[in-house]
This record gives sequence, structure tokens and C-alpha cells, in this order.
Amino acid sequence: MDVKTATLFFDNECPLCLRFKQALERLPGTEHIQMISIHSEELKNFPMIDIEECKKQVHLLTEDNDVLVGQDVAEYLIQYIPGVSKFAWLLDTEVGKRAMTKIYRLSEKYRKAVMKTCPSCR
Repeated sequence: MDVKTATLFFDNECPLCLRFKQALERLPGTEHIQMISIHSEELKNFPMIDIEECKKQVHLLTEDNDVLVGQDVAEYLIQYIPGVSKFAWLLDTEVGKRAMTKIYRLSEKYRKAVMKTCPSCR
């Protein structure tokens, strides 16, 4: 039986993206997530992925070939990584969804501030 794999696209020239990827790899249960740099030749095998958009927000191709972007990627990771999935119940409530949106917006604000000094992102 084939194991389906999600694919996370990251910028290996961006220190923030690289740290995110490395932190994710340390979590148990992420073995099913393939990680591909947006600068890799492998990206040509994914015509549905827009490199310029990947530079703006994280992208993930699910096992079912759905493209997730930004906060949807965070929600996917929360639901499917065992070490993090214990918090998935938060997404079942309106308060939890608003909290997730707030957390994502704060991380986006930080990421955009870092992008101003990142050689790859400018």
C-alpha cells in the first residue's frame, strides 16, 4: 500500500523559512511531509504551485492534491501532526478559530518584518 505524502514548499534561502522547516522536521509525525525548496529543480514537477506566491506565503500540497496557502497550511499541520494535533479541538470552536487567526496574523506580521532584511525575500 502506498503512503500518501503531503508536500510543503519552503524557501531554503530565507532564514525564517529554513528555521520553520527545521523545527517542523523535529516533530514526530512529520515523516509523511515531503519538503521541497522553491528553488529546487523538483518544483517543475508541481505546475500548480506558483513560485512567486510561495515567496509571499507558505504553500502545501495535500495528499489529495489540494493546494493550501498561509493559515490553511497551519491548520492542516495542527490537525495532522500528532504532537500538535492535541490542539486541533480548538479549531472546532469559533473562539478557537479566532485565536488561530490572531496567532497566524501575528506570525505573518513578524514574517513580513523579517522579510525586509532577508536577502532572498526582498
